[in-house]
Amino acid sequence: APSFLYQYGGCAYAMVRTLGCTLEYAENFINNEKELFPDVEKFYEQVVFPMVEETGAKNMHREQTDDGVWRIYKRGYWRSPGGTCYSFRQHLRKVNGQKVMQYKPTEMRNYGIQGETAFWVQAVAGLLIRWLLSNNFFDGKCLPINQCHDSFYLDCAADCPHEAYVGIKAIMQCIPEYINFMWPEYKIHVPFPAEAEYGPSMYNKNHVEYSDGEVEEYKKKFLTMLGIPYARWGN
Repeated sequence: APSFLYQYGGCAYAMVRTLGCTLEYAENFINNEKELFPDVEKFYEQVVFPMVEETGAKNMHREQTDDGVWRIYKRGYWRSPGGTCYSFRQHLRKVNGQKVMQYKPTEMRNYGIQGETAFWVQAVAGLLIRWLLSNNFFDGKCLPINQCHDSFYLDCAADCPHEAYVGIKAIMQCIPEYINFMWPEYKIHVPFPAEAEYGPSMYNKNHVEYSDGEVEEYKKKFLTMLGIPYARWGN
């Protein structure tokens, strides 16, 4: 639970309020996370936060509160490598007994990550749908139902060809190559493993079994067809 909350932008005080832990425990947990994943903190502190501050300094607004007081706030943004701008505004906060206008770290740590991962999943969803169309949905035996978070749900017949399961997993694992090809600024250098499961319900599922190398071979063939360089990241 602390890890989930922290990854969604929660601070130490949020952990205390939400989880009922001590402030010392929450602060130690965050310090351990920063030590284990230093590049994550560098991304926020050296990329996201400075860009929001810089762009916000040139974008000031006025607003009137419910009690009739006028105040000034800044609105800054972080522009992702794909071009999407994530906008953040300052809010009134109390720091060391003083009222100041500040950006919310929870928003700056969360919104861009949520938005970018959604963008990548939607991009690979387009690849999947076009691939299914080109295969006539395997004669109607493999029909898309929904996409939720990082999962795709399909209605597959009992005699759905094995190729469909191979292709689904292979294409989902194409995120690094496809995103880097379309938007080189991302420079993704880690694999995006996927898994395919089947069953009569979401509660009762089994892993699809593959022979050695067949998913990677299909992925290589698929990317080559699109004119995208293939990189072996491992299974």
